[in-house]
Amino acid sequence: MLYGLYACGDTHCNPELFTGITLRDYNGSPLSAEDPDDWTFNDNWHEGIRNFFSEQYETNCNPTYTYSIVAYPNPCNGIFALSFGKDSLTKVDIRVVNFVCGTLVSLSTTQHENNFQLEPKEENRIVRVYYKFIKEGCEFQGHGDVAFIK
Repeated sequence: MLYGLYACGDTHCNPELFTGITLRDYNGSPLSAEDPDDWTFNDNWHEGIRNFFSEQYETNCNPTYTYSIVAYPNPCNGIFALSFGKDSLTKVDIRVVNFVCGTLVSLSTTQHENNFQLEPKEENRIVRVYYKFIKEGCEFQGHGDVAFIK
């Protein structure tokens, strides 16, 4: 599935500094050391980020599965994939935002992989993917950055 760019008007949050990516090739194999802040499940979001999501769940839970998420290729030319390590009962909520906190993608899925196509505009030169893995009333939240090449 490909998801295209759509309306971006969410300016209610304070943009965080988007820095560092984990380099990955077209197969998802790492080409650099992992960015220690990205693609983890221990974020503590402020209200502006929580507001990207309409539903909130318990965050003080013990995971019953070892979750993972990989974005590749990174950097990309506007097309990238997110691959999820999860069980079939876990839902993933995704918000892709640009550095002025404009929402580019809003998606909920139970699939194990989704592909995205975004227009590489100046404000999209690096995008942040906020995600939560949701199961049995609990959420495990994190973020990662994807860069675009011209």
